[in-house]
Amino acid sequence: MGRYIKKQKDLRRGGCRSVADSLVSTRHWLPERDLCSKKSGRCSFALRKIGLEKAKKVATKHGVSIHCIHADLEHFDIGTNQWDGIVSIFCHVPLQLRESLHRKVTQAPKRGGIFLLEAYTPKQLDYGTGGPPVAEQMMSKATLEQELAGLQIDYLEELEREVIEGSHHTGLGAVVQAIAVNPLRHYQVSSNRGSATHKLRYVESGGGESDPNCTLCKSAITPRED
Repeated sequence: MGRYIKKQKDLRRGGCRSVADSLVSTRHWLPERDLCSKKSGRCSFALRKIGLEKAKKVATKHGVSIHCIHADLEHFDIGTNQWDGIVSIFCHVPLQLRESLHRKVTQAPKRGGIFLLEAYTPKQLDYGTGGPPVAEQMMSKATLEQELAGLQIDYLEELEREVIEGSHHTGLGAVVQAIAVNPLRHYQVSSNRGSATHKLRYVESGGGESDPNCTLCKSAITPRED
């Protein structure tokens, strides 16, 4: 996590959630970068229980407030349009749970919010330097393109790099890295064939609130029956 996440300069300050991160690196670095707001204290971690007290001590050291949560990712609600940033570092869970979690992740960032991910690819099984023992729990460019379809993917690469993340994650590893964004604007295109007007329309849709008193505030285009 350390080398990858520390390169990211576009993570916005404010509400940032770290999902199943390493016990040390993420919770040290986020407060240092002021990604945990000192005023709002909106940075939450879904950690193993053993790390919660350590996380609180690190936050206190850096003068920030964090909300630590020990929860089951299968049932935990991460919210909608809520987070400036979501970080998932080596979050290897069963396939069905991961697909469900990523569906939630596509809805959780605010407009312009960022989702940052790093995980092992199935090729990691040839290295034996960390990660789960089954390929199904690992990720690839192809799987992430499908599972993060609701977000705009700005960066997605598979590569080999030295992973130094404790005694169980040390050595050359095969990883996939992703940076995805909830776009500031979403557009839908409607071609009204056979109509004398409005041959092509661009309508902003999805993710934003609409004014019930405004006839132009529509979140999506209603399909024409003709």
